[in-house]
Amino acid sequence: MNIRYAMRWLSTIVLGCITLVELNAQQSERIDPDRPDQSEGVGILPPRHLQVEWGFGIASGKRLTSELMLRYGLVKDWELRLEGATNHVRGGQWTFDDVTLSSKLGLFSGERWIPKMTLVGYLNYSWAETKKWTPDLCLAFENELTRDIALVYNVASRDGFRSALLTAELYCNLIGDLNSFIEYYGSFKSSSSPIHGMDFGLNYMISRKVQLDASCGRTFLPQGALSYAALGVSIQL
Repeated sequence: MNIRYAMRWLSTIVLGCITLVELNAQQSERIDPDRPDQSEGVGILPPRHLQVEWGFGIASGKRLTSELMLRYGLVKDWELRLEGATNHVRGGQWTFDDVTLSSKLGLFSGERWIPKMTLVGYLNYSWAETKKWTPDLCLAFENELTRDIALVYNVASRDGFRSALLTAELYCNLIGDLNSFIEYYGSFKSSSSPIHGMDFGLNYMISRKVQLDASCGRTFLPQGALSYAALGVSIQL
């Protein structure tokens, strides 16, 4: 696939979505994307709302990535999601990575010290390797520490319940519509050494339904560290 053609096509989609948002006068809750961090948020789309979340990044080894997630609110406290990614290594072609179908269900809205809780179920299809569907689960939590600071954390399975993913994130409102986060994430598997990582980023709401984000991080693998950076946009239709 030609990179310039792919970027032109994706840019057209993003600009088209932004145009539709600006033409849509209906007011709704402020957009609450699940990107660009590693943690699943506890936010769930209102019924009959569609949200597009797209990001483009670069990692060590001059590897380019593009990720797209479509989210749709079915009923109150329940949404369905479809996400996928493509990768490009210098000298090669764009290739598909995993495709994931998932469902997010609100469990508890939070009260005092009890966190907000959301359950996410996944069906992952490994396009490039096993060619099989594997299930996984994630429990997402959020505690509001102050008016401007929240603690978000996840306990999740990965690789068909063969490993565990733990995350902890501080999310902070800096000023107005500008927000930031800093996050730890770790992958644990009994047959191999744990993998740890840190990332941080910023997001800015240019309207109630459009958010831009920028992030970077570093994952410490057994064979060395992997650095990455990404830009993205989330649009609620």
